Amino acid sequence: MRTLLGYSKLYLAIICLFLLNFDLSNGSAKQHGKSADLRTLKLAQVLFRHGARSPIHEYPKDPYGKVDEYWPDGLGQLTKKGMMQHFVLGEYLRWRYDRFLPRIYNKEDIFIQSSNLDRTIMSAQANLAGMYPPESQQQWNPRLNWQPIPIHSIPTQYDHILDFSLPCPRYNEEFQNVMKSEYITKVKFENQWLFDYLTENTGKNVETIENVSELYDTFFVQTENLMKLPGFAAEVFPKSMKPLMELHHKMLSGTEEMLKLRGGPLLKQMVSYMDLLRNIDVSKKDAELYANGHLDDHCPSEYKKAKLYVYSGHDTTLAALLNTLGVYNNILPPYASCVMVELHGTETEPDLDFLKFYYMNDTKEFPYELKIPDCGTPCTLKRLKELKNHLMIEDWHKECKSLFTSHDDIPIKEQGIFPEEQVKVDPPVRKVLDKVKVDPPVRTVLDKFDSLRTSVKNFVLSL
Repeated sequence: MRTLLGYSKLYLAIICLFLLNFDLSNGSAKQHGKSADLRTLKLAQVLFRHGARSPIHEYPKDPYGKVDEYWPDGLGQLTKKGMMQHFVLGEYLRWRYDRFLPRIYNKEDIFIQSSNLDRTIMSAQANLAGMYPPESQQQWNPRLNWQPIPIHSIPTQYDHILDFSLPCPRYNEEFQNVMKSEYITKVKFENQWLFDYLTENTGKNVETIENVSELYDTFFVQTENLMKLPGFAAEVFPKSMKPLMELHHKMLSGTEEMLKLRGGPLLKQMVSYMDLLRNIDVSKKDAELYANGHLDDHCPSEYKKAKLYVYSGHDTTLAALLNTLGVYNNILPPYASCVMVELHGTETEPDLDFLKFYYMNDTKEFPYELKIPDCGTPCTLKRLKELKNHLMIEDWHKECKSLFTSHDDIPIKEQGIFPEEQVKVDPPVRKVLDKVKVDPPVRTVLDKFDSLRTSVKNFVLSL
């Protein structure tokens, strides 16, 4: 009887642990949606943003500007919260693709590509720790429930897939055309008060929308870490600064030419992996580019038939891909947000292979399925390639070197960059509030459940 009672307790504890691990926001299994349809799944590709990090930018009058004191790990580094975000995301990806992706790690099953920055590489490591806890035959240290898994990257200055750091004259020219457009000029004029206000109070010369976006990021990270903002910042953050921050990120991939040079290469790489799985030969042109070291693909040949490709990138990477697909909602992708691209079909009718797109962000209903405009239901791979072919250029390097005539004479709105409404924020009634109470950000349910999950785990181990 005692043994039976012990097993009952163990069973109950396991159920509680499962619910705590996969229901971290609104008390419903609906939070994480259904697992992938493994009956038809042929290939999965996952792009995620790194987890929470320390700020990237400082400003002269920053009360938290002493990096050694407030950010001992340095600027732009993954925090403990960011590590946990990706560990939990890795657990979710294991649950979603569990019967599709074997639990025993094998290099032929998965390929991980990261931008060459600490926070993205560490995010991928934490994610893999949640996705691949070592099975008994792969445990190498009884005190450590972790195993090393390779993460691939290339130097930042050569990366135009995930980090966009490789110089591209054509992109720069198009970006300058956007900056000089009538629309942006008007936005800057109508928000000049904000530039002046921030310049005076931060000690930083704020002249562009990008400068506002940088300060917004610094204030955001500080509030996320429960640091009280100085009165001047609390007066304009987030309400007055957020529209310009969002506009800045839209500007980065706001025209068709910019999409070709930003989101297009990653989409092209994803499509090429689908074609390889379907035994479609690489084109002669791509073969030539590969021979010359210019193919937009950094995946070694032994990984070409993986079941899951993982990309660890940035908010700009996700925004560019979503914009290329025509589904970007102009809301900056949050930490550890994730886009899942799944290829489905049957072995007998490969021409009918279709795609499913999912986006996991901070809403209550995630991951939710994305519907690609004009791609149909289901969105076939053949139709997607027809729809986005003009954005998946053959030779990125050649396109980047070829400059084109200025588009100054073409109205920016007609190019489909920005919405009709003008971005304008009204100045605050009072320029400075010395005694502004800044409420700490709402802690996530994950934080609230940490102690309870630990208690359940300890209970299981004690049985």
